[in-house]
Amino acid sequence: MSSTLSNFFTGHMSKFLSIFFIVAILINPWLSRTAKASSSSAELDSARVDRYIHKMMKRLRIPGLSLGIVKGGRILYLQGYGTADDHDRRMTPKTPVMLGQSGKSLTAIAVMQLAEQGKLDLKAPVQRYLPWFRTEGEQASGQVTVMHLLHQTSGISTADGLSSLIYDHKRLFDHLKSMNPYALRTPPGSLYQDSKLNYDLLGGIVQEVSGESYADYVRNHIFLPLNMKNSFASLNEAKRAGLAGGYQPILGDMTPTPWRNHPGGAPSGSIASSAEDLSQYLIAQFNARALKTPTLISNQGLSLLHKQAAPMGYGKFYAMGWVLQNDAMYIQGNTENSYSYLKVRGDYGYVVLANSMDPLNISGYDQIANQLDAMVQDGRSPSYHGLPSYSLSYGLIAAAFLLVIIMMARTVYNLFKWAHSSPLPASRLAWHGTFAVLLNLLLPIAVLVLCPKWLGPWPAALAYMPGIAHALLILSILLLCLGAAKAVVLALSSRKVGRRVFRQPSKASSTSA
Repeated sequence: MSSTLSNFFTGHMSKFLSIFFIVAILINPWLSRTAKASSSSAELDSARVDRYIHKMMKRLRIPGLSLGIVKGGRILYLQGYGTADDHDRRMTPKTPVMLGQSGKSLTAIAVMQLAEQGKLDLKAPVQRYLPWFRTEGEQASGQVTVMHLLHQTSGISTADGLSSLIYDHKRLFDHLKSMNPYALRTPPGSLYQDSKLNYDLLGGIVQEVSGESYADYVRNHIFLPLNMKNSFASLNEAKRAGLAGGYQPILGDMTPTPWRNHPGGAPSGSIASSAEDLSQYLIAQFNARALKTPTLISNQGLSLLHKQAAPMGYGKFYAMGWVLQNDAMYIQGNTENSYSYLKVRGDYGYVVLANSMDPLNISGYDQIANQLDAMVQDGRSPSYHGLPSYSLSYGLIAAAFLLVIIMMARTVYNLFKWAHSSPLPASRLAWHGTFAVLLNLLLPIAVLVLCPKWLGPWPAALAYMPGIAHALLILSILLLCLGAAKAVVLALSSRKVGRRVFRQPSKASSTSA
């Protein structure tokens, strides 16, 4: 608690507020789990929090957001902001939102539960539980362990994880088997690489060892024990429970887009939950030691789950589903059109869920939980320094695309002009030929080849960055087509120049004769 808030609760005012909130609790015991918990919100300036969230939502064009703050084994604050979908349904702390990579921590908990029951060994090779698992190097097939998957050091690359996005519409085992043999880009245990396939494989192990489907397992052994009533590992179930609609910026316009079903990717993040449920989840994980009341796994299991393991660079370490940095733990996730961020520092935990995703301004989304933490625990004023500008980001991209379109239009104009005019001089032919190679050959080929490596295969890029990815793909193809047309016109013009040069000496010789 900040010194400002501490001074506020002194003297007679503190006594008055204590009596007031005791009465409020006796009258309305359920308020501790509503949008604004009266007894708990007294420990923070909820109006200040609300002002900050509203300002960030406006800056980042976020349609709907839900927030949860926990402290010392209890929910301190819950609130929903904005709209849940394009029907103006109100966003609440109970509204389910798709989590993305934040769901990996649930899979890690499931694996740890089975390990504590003696049903699996974390150091055992994956093949013990999934006999069909193969790598491209047969010898390495037996070297990848369950622990490697948990720590994301199996050798399966981030790029291969992105590529699997176009296959995880299948059922879990069908999806995992379709990826056989798995390519190991580095030796198992040697390097951290964030790959969704690691946690999809862990989900397959949970399903195989428990005898339950992955969705049934997390419902029966995680959601139900924690009373997480608005959490689902099935898209259809989440929709029936009022899943928030997703939004994506299409060339700067925040637009509602449909959900895509990824049943094979549930263990790596295709899970829906609410701010209220995830607040309970944080309490179960991070306050069990202090309260001596472990709910999901033992305290020893929690210690192992949160132990730093794989260096990520920049002072970060990966544990099991969580990132450790300085004195905090967090995990950030997103789908095509939603965002989640869970953070724990000290006795406080934060849940931020948004029903939109903006890959160009995701650093701004990440600032929300971090700034809230600084406000609540350190008493700092929120800082907007370095916050990405939504308008500037998409304005620059629109300007770049407009410049390319103008250059393409000029090329079309020149093609018609050259086709009906006298041959171009050799120097201009050389200049236009060089420019065509750079703009109409090298640039589009670079885009078509490199974008899948950075953004995932084109189907995934088109899903995660609609508008921008579509423009890149269409403009690249058009540039190649114009380049081909330009090459034909320049070749014909070159032949005309050659004929003219060839005929000039014969004219001169006939005159002298």
